[in-house]
Amino acid sequence: MDRALTLMVVFFGGGIGCVLRLLIDGNTTNPFTITNVCACLLMGASYSLICYRVLLTNKFVISFVNVGFLGGLSTITPLAIYVLHTDLVSNWFMALLLLIGQIIFFVVVSVIGYIVTSAVLQYGLHKKRHMSRLESGRNLAIYNSTLPNYHQIKERYEQLKALNINFKESQHDPIVGQMINELKVLTTNHIMTLTSLNRQYIQNLKKEKCVLTPINEFTRISRDESQFIGENEPTYSEQMALIKTMRQDIKDLLPPFPDQANSKSIKSDYLWDILLNSGDQEIIKTTADQAANTKTATTTSAPNRAQKRAQSASKKKQKK
Repeated sequence: MDRALTLMVVFFGGGIGCVLRLLIDGNTTNPFTITNVCACLLMGASYSLICYRVLLTNKFVISFVNVGFLGGLSTITPLAIYVLHTDLVSNWFMALLLLIGQIIFFVVVSVIGYIVTSAVLQYGLHKKRHMSRLESGRNLAIYNSTLPNYHQIKERYEQLKALNINFKESQHDPIVGQMINELKVLTTNHIMTLTSLNRQYIQNLKKEKCVLTPINEFTRISRDESQFIGENEPTYSEQMALIKTMRQDIKDLLPPFPDQANSKSIKSDYLWDILLNSGDQEIIKTTADQAANTKTATTTSAPNRAQKRAQSASKKKQKK
């Protein structure tokens, strides 16, 4: 059904494009016509919109505009007739040179359309501009590299649960204890890897000057659209959800936070909570920064109060 609808959309758009070309250009065989030049500009602009996922996101709309309408508007017939006419007048060599020159001209026009549209999206419509497909593909490729570790952690956790072990106990069988310790190490390293990926993803968003989409939403959309992530693979939030569940079952699953020495006033559990819930945030601050901010707030609150009291006392004396 989708294929039939796509073909119908393509032929409908192609019909509109051909009719418009005939109305504007008539029966001219000159390839450098208004419709051909406009079609190349629109093709470059359309590719830019598709690349940054603005407006042209539906596959039927893409088929209608690009394959249908632009294909009909820039039909190859005038170009072929012109080359054939040149061949009859002179020779094949001249016809080939003209054909190559025409193709280069249309490629340059299409590139100009792409560059202009990309500049408008970057500086004028950046709030509607998403990460480019090339950059999002890179981020998703890195995210996919974390999935084997996730499946390994999940498999080991399910194996331990199948043994009906009381994770709250402090003493376990040596083999079971070793399995739990290995699971703890794998889980800790996995969280740090995911967090590093999230920070890099947000830096790429800022570099691209586009909509700040949290990584949870980014991975969910990519999986729904079957882009790099399989339909049965977990999103970023689902990976973190598994670790949260494991953390409730297994005692001391996560070690003291690495920045804990620099932030003794903040509990380690609170710092881990920040990382486990960081996928919903548009901007991630390092836990060291958060600890420093908390310290600053607590240490400066008392002096600020003393200064305010001294200022109010001096004002009262001046009034007297």
